[in-house]
Amino acid sequence: MKTSLLQRVATALVDHGISDDTRCGRIPDVPPAMAQTVRDILNSEGGAESSDVSCLLHPEHAADQHISLLADLGATGRGAWTLWRGPTLLLVLLPWCTALDDEPCPLFDGHPGKCPPLHPS
Repeated sequence: MKTSLLQRVATALVDHGISDDTRCGRIPDVPPAMAQTVRDILNSEGGAESSDVSCLLHPEHAADQHISLLADLGATGRGAWTLWRGPTLLLVLLPWCTALDDEPCPLFDGHPGKCPPLHPS
């Protein structure tokens, strides 16, 4: 049984301890129209909104590029992500990363850089 994207993110952020100091943590200013689009997608495809929309990339990533999970689209195996630079946000629907065999990656397939560490040193 596949783990949902939201469960993967929750596992990575909480259970396995991806702490605030191992991810960027900046929060996008999601425009109301984008938030409504995400809710409309959730209403038609199912899933759940993310409770933490902060940037999931490592703190040392390019300062003007951020990635945040807005919603898990459940059985579709995708997430509603926002890719953002400054005030410009792009909403994309992407499948989760399957690069790791033994533990879930909390990012989307094809994300930049390595999968975030699930067990901080």
